[in-house]
Amino acid sequence: MRNKAVADMIPGAIIGYAKCDDIGVWRELCLMLATGCRPGVALAFVPGDQWLDDVIDLQPVGKKLEDKRNAIVPTIEPMKPILKAWQANPHHRVAGRKTWGSTAHRTLRLRDDIVAYDIRHTVTTYMDDQRVPGAQMSGIVGHLPSDRGIAKTTKTYYLHYNPHNARQAKRVLTKLFDAVSKEADRWIADHSLTNGQRGCPKQALKISE
Repeated sequence: MRNKAVADMIPGAIIGYAKCDDIGVWRELCLMLATGCRPGVALAFVPGDQWLDDVIDLQPVGKKLEDKRNAIVPTIEPMKPILKAWQANPHHRVAGRKTWGSTAHRTLRLRDDIVAYDIRHTVTTYMDDQRVPGAQMSGIVGHLPSDRGIAKTTKTYYLHYNPHNARQAKRVLTKLFDAVSKEADRWIADHSLTNGQRGCPKQALKISE
């Protein structure tokens, strides 16, 4: 992320707005925050196929493997109820979220350069700041920052990454998810979104719980 203020504030506002506005977008943003995945990976995600209890396989079933597969990442605890609800009551899948993103930008008065990828950047930066071991960070987000001396993932790092035993990464991802979720709840409490009500419409809250 470009600066600490953006890293701390923007994901919470976006996720808070999504929770009140569109359950599908909210779930996808939560998945990005919990795993560091790209927006397209979150759009294609099918929990019934890809959530494997203690890990999440971000590679869609049946998708042809290219240079490298999408990551397998540990499932953090706060993501489990979201995945359970997503699996039990899937939302309508769409090809993209451009219209929603434009509306969110206007509603939240975000800078034009704030994009969905910034959540992934937030995850990467936070993991690096918290000094998550290189093998775990590389295995989850696919690369290491240049300041660690290695700019791209190597086979050695993949060989030493075990998503079933990535305790440091799981702890840090949980810490970040909880912090951003609190910011989202704070945003919801402070903003009126529909019919002059403060907070989320009851229907949206009921669906997302």
